[in-house]
Amino acid sequence: SALSEPPVRQVDIDNLENEIQAMQNEIHAHTEKINEQNQDSRLAVYKQQANLVAKKKEAVLKDKKTLEDERDSLSKDLSIKEREYEEMKGHKYMKRDDFKNYAAALRDKSAKFKRLKAELSEMRQELAELEKTEQSLKEKDPTPIGLVETEQMLDEISAIVQKINQQLKEKKNKLAPQIKALRSIRQTFQQVEVKYLEKKGHYDQAKATVDADISKVATEVRQLEEEVQEAEQAQAELNEALATAESKLQRAQWEARCLRRDEGARYSEEFPTLSEYNSAEIAKLDEQCKELRKDQKHVKECHEDNMRQKRAFVQFEMLMQVKLKVAKQELQNMAEGRYGMGASRTVMDASTAGVERLVIE
Repeated sequence: SALSEPPVRQVDIDNLENEIQAMQNEIHAHTEKINEQNQDSRLAVYKQQANLVAKKKEAVLKDKKTLEDERDSLSKDLSIKEREYEEMKGHKYMKRDDFKNYAAALRDKSAKFKRLKAELSEMRQELAELEKTEQSLKEKDPTPIGLVETEQMLDEISAIVQKINQQLKEKKNKLAPQIKALRSIRQTFQQVEVKYLEKKGHYDQAKATVDADISKVATEVRQLEEEVQEAEQAQAELNEALATAESKLQRAQWEARCLRRDEGARYSEEFPTLSEYNSAEIAKLDEQCKELRKDQKHVKECHEDNMRQKRAFVQFEMLMQVKLKVAKQELQNMAEGRYGMGASRTVMDASTAGVERLVIE
């Protein structure tokens, strides 16, 4: 098919560029020859117009080369996309990211096709203006000298323009099947996009329903876990109470056996039953309470005397501290030789004035 045809090769483009360069060189040579043979000032206007036409021709050729390069790139990209599409054709649905990339590539190719189409239209308009200029130059040049050369140059330019138009037409014919295939792919893309959006809507709706169910179930599970935890705590408390009750029951049953003297049952070696043990403990505690009350009574009765004796010992301690201080001062004075024995006694007596004291000479 047309889509499977190979794109334009670089060799073809190089050959066309070489031909264009050869034609430009030939045109330049003819122009110089005409300038040398025709020195008439009336030809200056036509020469200027011819130069303008040549410049416009060069600009058109540059635009043509740019369009050809873009066309080749577009053709290669389109071929790659065609192969990718044929490879993915066997799958039911594309992945979401691949689908987005594919859609973006199609939009880029569509925009580039529109831009190239507009540039092609502008080039056609430019070629039409060049042909009008060529016709005008042919009609206005009355000079017989150099007329043949000018006409030849314009014929060559016209031939180049026709050749360019022919090449553009051929390239357009080659691109027509690819453009048609691109439109078909765009329609396929639109259909797939509609199906994708429909499936996505169903998926979102189902996901919302499932999420609501999961949230509801999670809430119920949390409530059940709390109930289980409370039940386990209550079970632990009941087990503890049951163990306590069983212990008390066993103790009561053993006490009953001890009271009945069944099979020589005794609470301990000293006490035959628990009640007797408790009675003995209670009696012991009563005796301890009596002793403590007696001690309390003795403390209360002797409290005032003890406090008085304590205060006397505190005062005696203070007195001894003063005496120690005075004795240290006396020893220091004696060591320094400042006082005699009389002076030391005076100091000691003055420090203890009004207090019953024993003075040792």
